[in-house]
Amino acid sequence: MYGFLDKVYLDNAATALKDPKLMEMYLKYQEMYPFNPMSSHPMLADHRRVLENTREKILEFFELNAQEYNVIFTSGSTESLGIILQGMFMCAKGKTKIVSSLLEHKAVLNNLEYLESIGARVEFVENDNVGVLDLGHLSHLADENCLYVTLMHVNNETGEINDIESISDICRGQGVPLICDTTQAIGKHSFKANLVDAFVGSAHKLGGPFGVGFLVYRKDLNLIPVLKGGAQELTLRPGTHNLPGILTLAECLREITSPDPEFKNSVFSDLGFDIDQRIGQVGSDFIYAFQVEDIDDFIIKNSNYIVGRGSACNSGLIQASHVYKNLGLDRNVVRISF
Repeated sequence: MYGFLDKVYLDNAATALKDPKLMEMYLKYQEMYPFNPMSSHPMLADHRRVLENTREKILEFFELNAQEYNVIFTSGSTESLGIILQGMFMCAKGKTKIVSSLLEHKAVLNNLEYLESIGARVEFVENDNVGVLDLGHLSHLADENCLYVTLMHVNNETGEINDIESISDICRGQGVPLICDTTQAIGKHSFKANLVDAFVGSAHKLGGPFGVGFLVYRKDLNLIPVLKGGAQELTLRPGTHNLPGILTLAECLREITSPDPEFKNSVFSDLGFDIDQRIGQVGSDFIYAFQVEDIDDFIIKNSNYIVGRGSACNSGLIQASHVYKNLGLDRNVVRISF
């Protein structure tokens, strides 16, 4: 699972290595369902039926019911977040306040930056120097003027696990919808879907194909389409369905395995990391971040490993991530993810 060109791949938070079993299923589904599932031809009705059955399977996996929740299929978490964050703001009646965190993924922050440019008032929950959110501050911000709160479950840069149960209690106590970026948590960490009002996922984070994901949201949320085109996905997401990818996505949710503890320990020992020195306070067991003296030197000395550099490449320049900057760290951070 981790071998790649004679190297050990440890950057699954960016994208997981393709699971051979899942990719075989993907190819099988391409042969079985090669047509447009929205076709009106009666001979292709099975395609549409399979598509709708897969929605039900997604809800069943998360122990949700179709009377309260919708599932729409997308190209992945980024698109899903854009649909819900923008769609709810565009039909908001009077409320313009949105609450989030500066530790969120850019898929959230860049959407909020855009919404600010058209009238949203975005406020951020404070956090400490290891990435723990101040829930007292959240209680203050999530008031009757708040349109929604958007906070992630597991941080993609540090592996820090947010206390979604307490966050949910705060939001529900004020009647404020909670949108949760669960991209890194789905299938890897215990998640009670009924605690949130909308959440997302991507197949490629789970060993499946690129370009397919989902958005699950409560039916009582008010949102309008922000993408223009056909009405394929409840009018919210136009475009021909990737039915083989959608079917494989459903299989992804059933094929999750936990990281091998012995393998993890051997990796940390070989790289000279002490788990107790990881960045964060309540960390996951599949994403770890460590500060090193010199990241370039570390990469050279450990060239048999493919690790996350905790950075973004922008015009060829390696820069510290916005999360690490917020925590007062420089660019010399290594992310290990299983």
